[in-house]
Amino acid sequence: MESALVDVFGMAAGSGLSLRVGRAAFNHLIRQMGTEMGLLELDFRLQHARLRIRMGLERLSEVLLTPIGFMCVLEEQPDCWIWTLQAIQPCAPFNGHHFPIYFLKGLLQEYFAWSSGGKIYLVECQKIEAADSLVFSFYVNKQPLE
Repeated sequence: MESALVDVFGMAAGSGLSLRVGRAAFNHLIRQMGTEMGLLELDFRLQHARLRIRMGLERLSEVLLTPIGFMCVLEEQPDCWIWTLQAIQPCAPFNGHHFPIYFLKGLLQEYFAWSSGGKIYLVECQKIEAADSLVFSFYVNKQPLE
């Protein structure tokens, strides 16, 4: 989908549309699977923000990325969270198709806005060049934008 949007509308508009689709998709994900994922539980919602964000990211990766063959590693640094995605099998899930970077970026932006009560966090993605694997790191600044 993301590569089709880029082909039709150009890089800037296509990636922006894909980002917006990712943000909208999170709301549907919460409505359809929020209870199953445990994101709507009172125990989850009342946790400290850092623990809630970490657990939510882990649950998102279990539901969205593990079934399609990605291993997710979450690392917390003093100024950011790093969500690293690595294909378990060499590039098998997409067979040369475009990885949905902007879709996932939008999904993460909306997750952080939802989990923090509406604050906007800067999310950046970096593709890590690896000879036999697909690796992406999403960096989320801990300081929300003002």
